[in-house]
Amino acid sequence: ELASDEDKFFQHYRMSRKSFEELHTILKDEISVITTNFRSSITSKERLAVCLRYLAVGGSQRDIADSYRIGRSTVSGIVSQVCEKIWQVLQPTYMPVPSRAVWENTAMEFQARWGFPNCTGAIEGKHVHLRRPIDDSRVCSYKGFPSLVCLTIVDALYRFLIVDVGNYGTNGENAILNDSNFIDNYFDNLEYPQPTTLPGSNIIAPYVFLANESFGLKTFLMRPYPKITCVDRTDRQEFNARLARGRTVVDKAFGILTSNWKVFLKPIDCKPEGADAIVKATCCLHNFLLEQNTDLTEVDYWPEMHPPRTKIDKKNDALKPIGKTNSRASRDALEIRDLFAEYFTPQH
Repeated sequence: ELASDEDKFFQHYRMSRKSFEELHTILKDEISVITTNFRSSITSKERLAVCLRYLAVGGSQRDIADSYRIGRSTVSGIVSQVCEKIWQVLQPTYMPVPSRAVWENTAMEFQARWGFPNCTGAIEGKHVHLRRPIDDSRVCSYKGFPSLVCLTIVDALYRFLIVDVGNYGTNGENAILNDSNFIDNYFDNLEYPQPTTLPGSNIIAPYVFLANESFGLKTFLMRPYPKITCVDRTDRQEFNARLARGRTVVDKAFGILTSNWKVFLKPIDCKPEGADAIVKATCCLHNFLLEQNTDLTEVDYWPEMHPPRTKIDKKNDALKPIGKTNSRASRDALEIRDLFAEYFTPQH
């Protein structure tokens, strides 16, 4: 029945049959299991179907096991293995380590679509809630729930440029960014562009990421001015408005992600390494599916009967925002934010 009904197929696996077949072609050699004389293995296509179904419905693994007439432990093993392979195989193509050209192209897209120049992406942090208490040093506690911390950078077209999962919340919110690999791997990397003049001006400014109050102000990371400092300051108000507009890509990216993969609608019932694999795999699938739909308009990434959410449900979901931080900013960081605010005033 699914094979003959495109809409039902999409509802079941959150992608078209064509995308499913292409994904299977990419993964089949990595997710196949050798058949022995004693037991017939589950085919690579069946393994992919089981994994996608679990990610799509967010139900219990026992329900998935009953649907496919296999054991619960088999479902658990399939989901873990296939998610790991999705990340390993798709990441080099659909989420490669950004080059200088990628950063610069992202900045041009942000300028054209969102009106914020020299922007190489919007950064977001989420607590990934786990269902069961776990005695594991990789897991931090957030409001009484065990969780991992996921840091992402989203580009102007809602794609995930970087996904990094770790336990950075254990030392407090202020340490999340510094404790992650972002600094060493990206911000200090020679591939990251050098400062340049802002379009139509002689103002030289660095390339930056757009953040919210969860992150401290840095020379490469812009957060809003505190509201109390914006009274009668149109330049700061305009800066905050531009930053907020640019950061809508985060809401849209996570809205699409959680709309398609309902495994995130409640705490994830697996070990830390399993949650890590699920987050990375679904983000890769997110980029893969956007790539599959490059001929469609922004509002038509998915069929109308399956509209993506643009905001994340506030209750019972596995992805929660990280808390605000009030860390002290350096003078250089404050001056750079002021440069952008000056640029956004009417004369520019």
